[in-house]
Amino acid sequence: MGVAGAVRFGKTANANFQNEINISIIFNYLRERSAVYRAQISRDLSISAPAVSRAIEKLMERGYVVESEPIRTASGKKAVTVSLNVAKGCVIGMDLLKGNLRIGLFDYRGVMLDRWCGMRLAESTNVPRDLILEIERFLEQADARLRQTEAAIVPQLQAICVAVPAIVEAGSARLTSAVLFSNLSGINLKQVLSRRFNVPVYVENDVDLSALAENQYGQGRHHHDLVFVEVSSGIGAGIIIDNQLIRGVNGGCGELGYMVLAPEDLGRISQTEGPLEQRASIEAMRTLALQAIEQNRATLISERAARDSDGVTPALVCRTALEGDEVACEIVHGIARLLSAAIVNLIVTINPEIVVFGGEICSLPGFEKLILEPVREAVRVSVPFQLPEIVVSTLGEDAGVIGASHMAIESLLLGKYPYRI
Repeated sequence: MGVAGAVRFGKTANANFQNEINISIIFNYLRERSAVYRAQISRDLSISAPAVSRAIEKLMERGYVVESEPIRTASGKKAVTVSLNVAKGCVIGMDLLKGNLRIGLFDYRGVMLDRWCGMRLAESTNVPRDLILEIERFLEQADARLRQTEAAIVPQLQAICVAVPAIVEAGSARLTSAVLFSNLSGINLKQVLSRRFNVPVYVENDVDLSALAENQYGQGRHHHDLVFVEVSSGIGAGIIIDNQLIRGVNGGCGELGYMVLAPEDLGRISQTEGPLEQRASIEAMRTLALQAIEQNRATLISERAARDSDGVTPALVCRTALEGDEVACEIVHGIARLLSAAIVNLIVTINPEIVVFGGEICSLPGFEKLILEPVREAVRVSVPFQLPEIVVSTLGEDAGVIGASHMAIESLLLGKYPYRI
């Protein structure tokens, strides 16, 4: 719940309630900062000095805030600073099935304390067993590493959030669509992990969590309305409006891979892909290249692939496109046009301030020249009002993990401290 300024109540609310509101505002203020003086808190939040002191005392009693030793200020006076107690607790953010499992350990400020790149859970025949083992190994590693630091602080795990490539039903966290990963079928990740680690567990769509990460820490941190578009083997979008994640009635908001761009796309879905994914994902780039080779079209792709142990890959297609190969250019330009159409449709429907590209496509050779610049140009000539920024994610492969940690922290703490400025 946002608050435009320090909240004041008259006779309708008692002093204890006012103090709890101040505690909440100050707590969320400290989450975004390092050590600060009480006087600075009072000035920044327009809360009286005595009220700040009362709130800080309560937060210290609850273990969320600590004081420094007195230090001498520029004026020569001695003063103490207060800061968030990083030993109070930590959360785990996980990105489950994009290549190798990624895990991060974060304190309540959203600072990553440690990270882990584990096995490919997509290949697991027993996801609950392997996932628990990976988390246990990670926690052992994190504990050993943190004990070797100067502070030697090992916060207690308080929550876990898991990013999954599936539609997630609100409340139950049931996966209602995980078509690309059959080994998730029938598994209640929330139940499995909460039983083992005895902490709250949250499960959310991976692209939605990446959008949250961009909104809080990445390209969209100075924007209220954004779209995060991930193009990998699938295509999805995370949509943030007024700093709030839009999920839709059953969690299916942003399933961009199923966007229909022409009448012939109607009904063009398979068990695992929608029309846009079939024609514009990075896997589609590889498929189109293989089709061209099978048709005996003259192309450098086949020549290069014969010398490359990986064979025909999206990266190879892009490299040959940069060399001017006609077939490769045709494939890449066709995908750029399809993505452009999807982005234009999103923009004229949602009118965001910024569109952020993420996913495996961003790491392909020449992405900006081959894909991003054509998309920007297509948007420029197709959208009749103020254009959004169209940029590349700066969070890269960590976006899902960072977004998961943010959801875990917010879900854990906002019930206790809902007010912020």
